Amino acid sequence: MHKVDQTVDRSFVSAYAQTYYPEVTTRAASSSFNPYRRPIEPQTINSAIAGRLINKVQTLTFPERNFLNRQGTARLGFAVATPVDVITSAADAVVGTCAAVATIATLGCNKKIFKFAQRELCSGGNILANAYQGILRTLNPKAKFASGLENQSAGLLTQYFQANLQSLVEPCLFSKSLLVRQIAPRVVYLCIALCSILTRLADFVIGGVAVGLSTLALGRSKTLNSLAYSGLKLPALAADLFICLIKVINPYAGISRLRSTYAEI
Repeated sequence: MHKVDQTVDRSFVSAYAQTYYPEVTTRAASSSFNPYRRPIEPQTINSAIAGRLINKVQTLTFPERNFLNRQGTARLGFAVATPVDVITSAADAVVGTCAAVATIATLGCNKKIFKFAQRELCSGGNILANAYQGILRTLNPKAKFASGLENQSAGLLTQYFQANLQSLVEPCLFSKSLLVRQIAPRVVYLCIALCSILTRLADFVIGGVAVGLSTLALGRSKTLNSLAYSGLKLPALAADLFICLIKVINPYAGISRLRSTYAEI
């Protein structure tokens, strides 16, 4: 008998839900979010600055506010917050890129650097979506979006294919065969990288069409607004490719949970 480490790998589960809530595995990422608020945890440059600013502006749209606040001051607030949102998202992308280089240099052995790089790149991947959201809310402060979209880094197609391909990794990491444990996960991550490129582009096209329709409707359709927002996360492809690259180098990079079992030789 020999000891085998069984690893729970959640790099792509729920479109990076674990990036923001590491314990999330089975519940939907949107189930616990207040639709009026931008998540401010964990701390990124964007969440610390733009997130807090946007949350304050959003309070101006609450029904109990007077007409001037809901229609005038809120528009001005979103107009000011939008460039701040874009700039801080860009800053996260730059910081994330530097951390990604450090992660690759350490072959993914430093879990904290890996998670930090992943978090910052995911935040930077929202840059186009955040710009669109800010512009739309400047036009219509009452524009609604599906709860928790800020914590989802992909459109519907990307989420679907990433989740299904990711499900193939765990059995490989649990295999008794050394050959399977070392080769199969790497092959799967190469497939995820290729798939992510194609699905991100497809989601971007869908998102672009939704942006046009959503703008014409002045943000009155929550479904169109949400579809446009999630489809505009093409820059998050950088996070996808980074994860796939580091996982090809080291399939056990960034592992958050280990449970030991005994297996028969």
